[in-house]
Amino acid sequence: ILAMLNVLTCVLGLFYLFQMFYSNHIKREYEIMSEIRRKEKDQYELSRQTIDLINIKCHDLRHQIRKIGSEENISATTLHNISKLVNIYDSTIKTSNSTLNVILSEKSLFCTKEGIRFSCIADGSLLDFMAEEDIYSLFGNIIDNAIEAVTKLGEDKKIKAVIRKLGRDILVTESFQSEVNYIQHGEIDCYEHSLAVTYMCVYLARKFRLRVDLRSVVRGALLHDYFLYDWHDDVAWHRLHGYHHARTSLITACKDFPMNRTEKQIIFRHMFPLNISRFPNSKEAALVCMADKICATIETVHRKRYDPIIYEGLRLPVEVPMSDLRGRRPSILRRDEIKCLTQAQEK
Repeated sequence: ILAMLNVLTCVLGLFYLFQMFYSNHIKREYEIMSEIRRKEKDQYELSRQTIDLINIKCHDLRHQIRKIGSEENISATTLHNISKLVNIYDSTIKTSNSTLNVILSEKSLFCTKEGIRFSCIADGSLLDFMAEEDIYSLFGNIIDNAIEAVTKLGEDKKIKAVIRKLGRDILVTESFQSEVNYIQHGEIDCYEHSLAVTYMCVYLARKFRLRVDLRSVVRGALLHDYFLYDWHDDVAWHRLHGYHHARTSLITACKDFPMNRTEKQIIFRHMFPLNISRFPNSKEAALVCMADKICATIETVHRKRYDPIIYEGLRLPVEVPMSDLRGRRPSILRRDEIKCLTQAQEK
């Protein structure tokens, strides 16, 4: 009986401690949320005062522009352009709810700066039952999420435009598109993998504002796995594919496309550290090597195909048919032979 009482006492003690910690956790979360709401209310008041002041100044400035234009004989076109610039900062959104007006005016200024088209039709009187801070918090988050989504979409289009511009002569060839026949990682074929690595390279270069030769990065990334065979086939010379395919891709790419020294080094050195002696000797080679490892890890772990939206705008119609060289087994050359081939290509 005594043992049972001890066990019961321990259980009750642990339950009490759990409740105490849980109550403290809830209390801290409540305090944090209260502080966030207070900050949002302060931000709303500051935004309201700022927008009201901007509107007053813009209203006065428009009258002064008209007066100066009439006195100095400035052309109507010039006056119109100046007034248009001033109108950007003048709030014209009226919804019968002052809080909603402030939010929409504040976000419209940001959208104008980012080149995002912003328009709305709203009856603010339907929100009169909500507190001002609740309206500011709710609609502020809704519009911020929409802006973030539009911004990402715009960045996606810019990245694909860069890839199309710098790698079009590769994208439109039948030989490059034939990579769909060769599996790389999991269910991902070489074609998808090459596009994903190229996309990742351009994304990282733009994200971190890297000073790299973007043309060489795009072309080297597109062709870094241009070996054109299925290394999963049970063939003796496929067993060391990881060690040899960078060299094979370089040889095959040099046969089909004009390439500069940086692009060749990107392809030849992208399998570091598996090829431990081929350390990336340029920022471009290091970028493609890192992007290749990121994509390969994702493809190997998830083992499923990418979302097709990633390739929209990159799958171009074939303009250059496959050459007679395709379908033959690429030769595995020694390092000195690659050097000779590289020098001949540069000449």
